[in-house]
Amino acid sequence: MALKGDFAELMDQFTTSVVDDDSDSTHSSEGPIRARASTSEPPAQTTDSTVDKSKLVEIETTGSGNVKFEIYKKFAKSMSMFWTFSIITGYAITNGCNSGSSFWITYWTEDPNGTERNGYYLGIYAVIGFCQAVSLWYGWSSIVSGSLLASRTLHQKLLTNIIHAPMHFFDTTPMGRVINRFSKDIDVLDSIMQMTLRVLSSTVFQTLAILATISIQTPIFIAVFVPVMVIYYLIQKFYVTTSRQLKRLESVTRSPIYSHFSETLNGVSTIRAYNANQRFIEVSDQRVDNNQMCFYPNAVANCWLSIRLEFLANLIIFFAALLSVLSRGSLNGAEIGLSISYALNITLVLNWGVRMFAEMENNVVAVERIDEYTQIESEAK
Repeated sequence: MALKGDFAELMDQFTTSVVDDDSDSTHSSEGPIRARASTSEPPAQTTDSTVDKSKLVEIETTGSGNVKFEIYKKFAKSMSMFWTFSIITGYAITNGCNSGSSFWITYWTEDPNGTERNGYYLGIYAVIGFCQAVSLWYGWSSIVSGSLLASRTLHQKLLTNIIHAPMHFFDTTPMGRVINRFSKDIDVLDSIMQMTLRVLSSTVFQTLAILATISIQTPIFIAVFVPVMVIYYLIQKFYVTTSRQLKRLESVTRSPIYSHFSETLNGVSTIRAYNANQRFIEVSDQRVDNNQMCFYPNAVANCWLSIRLEFLANLIIFFAALLSVLSRGSLNGAEIGLSISYALNITLVLNWGVRMFAEMENNVVAVERIDEYTQIESEAK
């Protein structure tokens, strides 16, 4: 039963041949019995070969390569263009106000009469801070509302298509795969996608604000920034390719766990009757181990990424400080301090940026898997 319910094997193990021991039987009656006994094996072999060649349950497909841009479009469309535009606007204004407040403090410290106009400078600074708080709240609210709307929309599409799926879909698809879509993949959209989208949006605009600030203070920094960003892109692309495929493997190897658990609950009385408890426990442990194998390579990939990102971030800090010193004749102390302080922040921001890009693509795999089941053929209504 654990080995795909092979009926022929079950008959071989638990049935016995009925033999007529009547010594008075005639030779004519023994002939048909022997004939039936000799011809009973080939049909079983034919059945076995047929089962091997054409299995009823289809193997779950695993995507490869980059997640198609069409998947991102479908997620944005499910979230609605209003919330998408609101997220971009909210975080752009938030980081613009953050950089503006830093420039305003720099301008304040340069004013020789700044102490006499404290009310003026504090008033403008308070207005900038208020605008930043409002825009940040608006951006966060837009992400929560938009991601929940996308989750509800995709869940409704998935549920509708599964309900109207033809019977052959349920014959060839283990229930664990369907449960996996409705549980883990929907949970990714409900909770994890919100956090990833929030951190990614904040990180992207923070990176743009930091690089713009450093470039304004020391324009020659652009000559260093371009090659460093090219290297960042290559590292990010290499890491995302590995991380994305590991995420797909983790999702695919999770479905057999659900399927085996569901089948075990349905056949628990039969399992106990044949004393197959230990065998089913071992099969369950093996499937869990197969699923957990994807996490160790993912941890190694994270260590690989951390080393390279730290090295590049330190390069940015070094060149920002060096160029600020070389430009000391055209910059005052406040501007140099602002440039170096922003360069120190870029280490954490760029690390989070690469990780969040990878995490976003990993989470979009859930949208890809849900979209796969929304494309199944519906039975005639």
